[in-house]
Amino acid sequence: MYQNEKTISEKEIYKGRVVHLTCDEVELENGYKTLREVIHHPGGVCIVALDEDENVYFVKQFRYPFKTALMEIPAGKLEYGEDHLECGRRELKEEIGATAEKNDLSWLYLSYSGL
Repeated sequence: MYQNEKTISEKEIYKGRVVHLTCDEVELENGYKTLREVIHHPGGVCIVALDEDENVYFVKQFRYPFKTALMEIPAGKLEYGEDHLECGRRELKEEIGATAEKNDLSWLYLSYSGL
């Protein structure tokens, strides 16, 4: 298992409003060189919002890649440098019009860490 990769060069492939794609040449610990396609994105949050009876709130939103509306927990994109908890509060207000009595940032999950 590799613990470190040295970046040799970075080539911009695409720069959009939400994502930025680069193709990086890296050197592995064993001296081999290879390419890494990297998606740069500020990340996002999702909120499991519970009412007093512990029912979970969902929102129905159209998602273009699937060409249909999906049921989801409230979620949204982080702005670069934005605090996760602040983003969660903002998205909760925007998507279901609610504010939380208690905020618990219990864990952080990197859903796209291998991309």
